[in-house]
Amino acid sequence: MVNLQKNFISFHDLIKLDYDDNSLLREYRDQIINGLKDFMDIDYSFSTFVQGSYSVFTGIKSSDENIDFDIDVGLAIEMSLDDCQNPITAKKWVRDAIQRTFPNAKITIKNPCITVNFSSDNNNEQVHVDIAVYAVENENYYLARGKEYSSDENIEWEVADPKELKDMINNYSDSAEDRKQFRRCIRYLKRWKDNKFKQENRPTGIGLTVLALEKFSPNKTIDWLENTTTYNDLKALHDFTSTLLNCFNNYEYDKTNKRWHYRIKADLPVKPYNDAFCKMTSNQMEDFKTKLDSLNSDLKFSIDTLDEHEATKKLNKHFGDDFVVVDEETVVESSARNSFVSDYPSA
Repeated sequence: MVNLQKNFISFHDLIKLDYDDNSLLREYRDQIINGLKDFMDIDYSFSTFVQGSYSVFTGIKSSDENIDFDIDVGLAIEMSLDDCQNPITAKKWVRDAIQRTFPNAKITIKNPCITVNFSSDNNNEQVHVDIAVYAVENENYYLARGKEYSSDENIEWEVADPKELKDMINNYSDSAEDRKQFRRCIRYLKRWKDNKFKQENRPTGIGLTVLALEKFSPNKTIDWLENTTTYNDLKALHDFTSTLLNCFNNYEYDKTNKRWHYRIKADLPVKPYNDAFCKMTSNQMEDFKTKLDSLNSDLKFSIDTLDEHEATKKLNKHFGDDFVVVDEETVVESSARNSFVSDYPSA
């Protein structure tokens, strides 16, 4: 078995993107907040917070060539639902204020959020911001759902608990090093998801994160004599994907295609307790399982093989070019050096 921990760590360092480390994201967040303060003409107080992957330290660099950075911002407006019965009205308050702040930005009112796309003035980097609008009444959060021209049945204030979910994920373990491996493996799967699925309704990052919160187990070896702990991300990821494959156990009937199929569910552990994979069709769910099974098989191959080149080549196929393939000549040279050392007679 080859030791690929250094390869996984190098891969992780290439794809990870932490909000605290990115001045551009902080700059645009601050400009958005200031724009809301300056131009949102309402009689209610409001606050903002970072949500999504950056708030739980699982952010990755976008693999979309049209997006360099994206960030999720929550906007909590202290108001009664009776004061604003139509959530689209609240979304338009935000849309109009952002439009005045960024006149050249492309702003779209989508179902769960308001999406803002703009280019950085300094280096033409593409920045993508999703603003989720919440009404807060008696400390209860309600998410504004609906597109700008949605019919009435597709518009609602949906009960939510974004801060509680963030706290649950950030408190995954009492061990800081276990939490780091937990976050790394989520990042690996999110990059795999972005690399292997291009359709609109695909496995979601929040779905994978929720499943990790429930199903992930750290893989580590503790040497009590040396007082050291060694983590193995390859084995942890293989164990996790094996567990996920066993979770395709919800047998449901697809009315559209008139057939039964197996699904995996990722139910939020907080309000509204919905399935993060609910929009995936039976065909998309089968594609998810097939590609996950392929990843799992190649992870197992990488655990068992002695060939670092072949192992990294297989993993590169799943994770993309940021998972660097070890050159075959380098492997041969390394094997030759190790053989020389092991065969050299001791004095």
